[in-house]
Amino acid sequence: MNIFKKATIVLSFGFLFLNFQSNAQIIYTDINPDGVPTNGGFNFDQTGPNEIDVDNYGVLSYSGGGSETNIWANGTANSGWDVPKPITVGTTIDATGNFIGYGDASMDNWGGGTPFPLNTDAYIAVRLKIGSGTFYGWIRVMWDGTSFVYKDYAYESTPNKSIKAGEKAVPTNLTQTDFSNQVNVFPNPATTQIHIQNNSQESIENAIVFDIFGHTIQSVNLSQHNQTLNVSNLTNGIYFISFYNQNRNISTQKFVIAR
Repeated sequence: MNIFKKATIVLSFGFLFLNFQSNAQIIYTDINPDGVPTNGGFNFDQTGPNEIDVDNYGVLSYSGGGSETNIWANGTANSGWDVPKPITVGTTIDATGNFIGYGDASMDNWGGGTPFPLNTDAYIAVRLKIGSGTFYGWIRVMWDGTSFVYKDYAYESTPNKSIKAGEKAVPTNLTQTDFSNQVNVFPNPATTQIHIQNNSQESIENAIVFDIFGHTIQSVNLSQHNQTLNVSNLTNGIYFISFYNQNRNISTQKFVIAR
């Protein structure tokens, strides 16, 4: 690619970033501290009552039936209650999911054994009835051998639009001056690889790459101060990479793919 074309991509950032802000439609909620939400459930749209309630016995309660709020389930227990299906990060959640939705779910199949892996993050896919619209979202949870530890959740606020498990929107109040110079991403523009150099006092546990619409492209675990990330699968354009420590955003950087 010639220098002029690369410059055009970079100079287009300001315009595209404004569009990105207006198109980021994922509403994300962190559960702090991790565990059973203090409000007794999951309030996806952050207004009104919870769409899904949860208790200390591992019971999820929702409206159920037809296109109402329900979950992607493995099936039903002998009691007729739903048994949630563990979803891995990046799984597309949309109308093709097995949303049974009888009205309640038993996370451990009423003592019959939970399908959730031990000490590993997994996701519950949900279909939400909010107002007259149908929406899709996820809940992140870990089974620690004794109880279910809920960590965060999100939904795509555009009706009938899919979301990927673990997908979050880049914060809409970011500006170019918000990008910390303590975490460097280079070369920029990049072609097949970017190098991540962490000069901050914060350790980086993982990173999530977003496109300009806030959709998650890939998630990676980072445990060293210098890492190389393969971006050969990305098409030309502008991307963001957010760095996290225990689900707390440390820094968000933009980078350009230009070949």
